[in-house]
Amino acid sequence: MRIGPQELIIVLIIVLVIFGPKNLPKLGKMFGKTMNNFKKGMDESQVTGTASSYARKYALNGLFAIDDTKDADTDEYARETGSASGRKPPAAAKPAEAAKKPEMLFKCSACGKEITGETINGHAYSAMSIAEQTTKKFGRCFCWGCAQKQGKGNT
Repeated sequence: MRIGPQELIIVLIIVLVIFGPKNLPKLGKMFGKTMNNFKKGMDESQVTGTASSYARKYALNGLFAIDDTKDADTDEYARETGSASGRKPPAAAKPAEAAKKPEMLFKCSACGKEITGETINGHAYSAMSIAEQTTKKFGRCFCWGCAQKQGKGNT
């Protein structure tokens, strides 16, 4: 339910009656300072509302297994191209933290080689994306080359 112009006028009249016309400038200043202090405790993405947009985007990317490492608004893309992504640069990762993060390795069930990311028709696919898609299509995990061979053999 939204506040319409009539409700807003009623609220302003009540505020005028309670605080009086002499105190309205002081009240306005106090309200402005309060809002300013409130915004100081927030980062830019929270003030503009983009924080919830990023949260929604990454939740959907996880849900649909979308590889967004080449999106123009990611930090990785900004490091590769040397352009600003609009976000603050991340703090340098400590070596201990980097060692804790395990990498997922996928092996091709046909040739036994490690599945790596590929760029196909200008679109980058991660190793995980290739493994998921080939498993969905063929019932087994294949590298890109073996998946191409499987596709030609079935036709």
